[in-house]
Amino acid sequence: MTAEYPKYRKLRIPNGWCIHRTSLYDISPDVVEKFKMNSEDDGWTIFNQYLLHIEYGKDRIWTLEISWFEPFDPEGRFILSISNENWIHKSPTYNEMTADEIIQENEESIKLETRSLEKITESINDAMLRISLENGEYENFPKNVQLQNLRPFGGWRFVKNEFFDIDPKDDLTAEEWKLFGDNLLYLEDHRDGKIRIEMSWFPAFEPSGSYRAKLINENLENTLLEEFSTRNKEEITEYINEAMENKVNNLRQKRTQSERDRRRQMKLQIQRNQKV
Repeated sequence: MTAEYPKYRKLRIPNGWCIHRTSLYDISPDVVEKFKMNSEDDGWTIFNQYLLHIEYGKDRIWTLEISWFEPFDPEGRFILSISNENWIHKSPTYNEMTADEIIQENEESIKLETRSLEKITESINDAMLRISLENGEYENFPKNVQLQNLRPFGGWRFVKNEFFDIDPKDDLTAEEWKLFGDNLLYLEDHRDGKIRIEMSWFPAFEPSGSYRAKLINENLENTLLEEFSTRNKEEITEYINEAMENKVNNLRQKRTQSERDRRRQMKLQIQRNQKV
């Protein structure tokens, strides 16, 4: 019997970040042997050279990458590195340097090597938020509150994320209810901005409200693929996670096929009318 394949590691992803590639799983190198996929697998196949590639800004101003070095090596370690497009164009010499060499030349760079999954996750989250804040993504980021942990999937751009890790309970203060607005989360497919996930609290700021998620594809005549509502933070979180991974694609395929069938029927009807 093979082990269940691990899920992607959850991250707190702020405004402006695009997930280009991820294979950073929620599995510590200290327990990797528990996740052997088959009798021939030593458990280290998921620790490859390219674990995470995230970019900030549509012009790719910042690039964050996580790797495992050496790939598949039980003695290896996580490596976090950040590069900035502006650094590369500072001088002709930079174009001949690797990202790691460029980082070493910049005091503001971040580079971390660790075997701790917790440490690398904390560093990723801190780096993303720092860059988002420095680029004016949030006017007033609330104190003593963190973004909700989500399980990112490659291909999604976090245009807006004000989905905070706070439960909508009756004992929240009026100030805390201000965090439950009508535009909490806005994700779009970076290959096609017309495909997106939207999530809000409705009615906005009201203790009697609930989370409301919408899956949308503007390429179709009926743009709303699905709508889901709940007051439970864990339920809406898992719904968003599933939507990023496969729900949107599955619904898109079904709706696209339905649209094709409808057009085919219309065409056949027109042909019949022309023969009459």
